Amino acid sequence: MMFKPRPKGLGAANFLKLADGEEVTGVFRGEPRTFRNHWMGKGSPSVECSGSDCPVCASKPEKGPAFRFRVNFITTKDGQWVAKIWEGGGDVYDMLSNLSRKFDLTKTTIEISRSGKEKNTRYNILPRADIALTPEMEAKIKAVQLHALSATESETPTS
Repeated sequence: MMFKPRPKGLGAANFLKLADGEEVTGVFRGEPRTFRNHWMGKGSPSVECSGSDCPVCASKPEKGPAFRFRVNFITTKDGQWVAKIWEGGGDVYDMLSNLSRKFDLTKTTIEISRSGKEKNTRYNILPRADIALTPEMEAKIKAVQLHALSATESETPTS
């Protein structure tokens, strides 16, 4: 019998978290991952929907899944370029999708700001044409290892 290593979580420290009034500047890298998630209630972990054979959908239809996405966002922390996983819902995904029609989001510096708390949270996503990616910045960004966007991904993607 051969046991495979237990999948590890994505690590809370790897996620981009903004408080009310905070902002961050960086660049998106890699492909977004879309999925559906069941919100199980305050203090409980959410559960990713497995589709047609989902036990949560079968046993708790009132906990219907919501659209979610994750994408790597490269930003600076303490003077170093780092990857953070940014997770959001449908409205934010639609904003990014619309922006991507006019901007190459892998080559455009983006400012993300948050206002509000809990269900009243709003994100503002602003392309920063005034902050050009220099060849030196681009080289440093390319050297950053991207995070896996699912706990079941076997390898960490590259930039």
